[in-house]
Amino acid sequence: MAEIKFVVYENQKSKNIAEEIALKTSCVSITYEEFKKTDDKGEFYFFADDKNFEIRFSNINSKAVSVDFSGGKISHRIKTSTVKNPLAKAVGLKGRMEKKPFIVDATAGLGTDSFLLYCLGARVAGFERNPFLFYLLEKGLKNYFKANENHNDLLFINSDSFNLFQKLMENNITQRPDVIYLDPMYPLENKKKAKPKKELEVLRKIIGRDNDSHFLFNEIASFKNLRIVVKRPIHSPLISDLIKPSHKIESKLVRYDVYLV
Repeated sequence: MAEIKFVVYENQKSKNIAEEIALKTSCVSITYEEFKKTDDKGEFYFFADDKNFEIRFSNINSKAVSVDFSGGKISHRIKTSTVKNPLAKAVGLKGRMEKKPFIVDATAGLGTDSFLLYCLGARVAGFERNPFLFYLLEKGLKNYFKANENHNDLLFINSDSFNLFQKLMENNITQRPDVIYLDPMYPLENKKKAKPKKELEVLRKIIGRDNDSHFLFNEIASFKNLRIVVKRPIHSPLISDLIKPSHKIESKLVRYDVYLV
């Protein structure tokens, strides 16, 4: 697992932001000029300024990963998605709903699925335990909603999802979720020789191996009257041998296992 050691900033305007993040992540805040002179940079560093946060590769001067809910691929996906989208069907979204379903994304990552579900009419709380990814999500939300409506229906929580219901209460969320969505880090496929996308490569190295997703699933499945949706590669085994899905929804590359417990 790659360690991030430095939070880098370029000017005095972003110094306080960088220092705050460094303090909360046990990193060193440093200017970009100082960082370039540092020998032991590590593989990645966290870049922070008033406009955007990024996780960057240390050995190349280019952006690695950020969260932008306003443009790029996610904007196209939102524009072309409807409740007939496989994910929307898996979580039970419909064209006309009397009330917004409350969905917990227990493994938020870069927030793409959380944001899609929000745009399709759900209330969403996304859990992300990695603090650097959480900061990307928070900045992405702030940048998006600066010119949009209030975002009470979409928030991210910097925590793992174990004891999920207790942690929702700690964040002043009293409504019981209608759906819990799990998108664990995909297992490495030896058969695939293509280089993974940059975002996935960074996530794998920052987060490390996802060894506890089946424990999380088993804990969540112990509660009753829940809809649990697990995203898997199309030919991957079930997340747990203890319970079988009620049904599955498949696309070309992805399978959504739906559990009604």
